[in-house]
Formats: sequence, C-alpha cells, structure tokens
Amino acid sequence: MSSQALNRRLNAVKSRIPVAVKPEEDAALQYIFVYLDALAHTKQKGYPTVQAEIEAVGKIMSLIPYQVDTSWIETTLMDVRTCLQSTTTPNHAANCEYGTFLDALGSNG
Repeated sequence: MSSQALNRRLNAVKSRIPVAVKPEEDAALQYIFVYLDALAHTKQKGYPTVQAEIEAVGKIMSLIPYQVDTSWIETTLMDVRTCLQSTTTPNHAANCEYGTFLDALGSNG
C-alpha cells in the first residue's frame, strides 16, 4: 500500500472517531468486554444459545462510540519500514529477553 493510500485510510478512520468519550460510555464498554469474555468461556463449554447472545452484544457495541488514538500508527509504520530497509540492526532494548540471552552468549553486537 502506498503512503498516500495509507494516509487516506488513516484519515478516514480518524474522521469517524468521536472527540471525547464520556466516562460512563468507557465504563460500559469495559463491562461489555468482560461480559463477552465470560460468554466466550461459556461458549467453549458447549452451550448452544451463547452464540446468539454474543451476536446481540456485538450489535449493542456498534452503537457505543469509542475514542481511539491512532496518531502513533503512521510514524510507527514508517519507523518499522526504515528499520526493515536498514543494512544494520537496531540495538536491543534494555528489557529485551532475546538481547539479554545473546549478551550472555557473547554474540550480541
């Protein structure tokens, strides 16, 4: 996907994001996520009526506006692209388990 196409898609998403989310809407969304998680566990146990209940809750969720910060996505994707196209590898983060392992082996660098 070209950078221009990505910008168009990101701007389309940003235009649908509400300016602010009311605390009660945020709390309701969190309760719905917990409820859906419980339904998923119930579905795993084989209860036949759970799928209809999951779909009903999904319809309710589509009515609740939710604000999402997508401002970091474009710059992060560009950073990832730059990193992948680089001829050198970046340093591992201080808390990177893989980097710590390689340091212990003496092969990080």
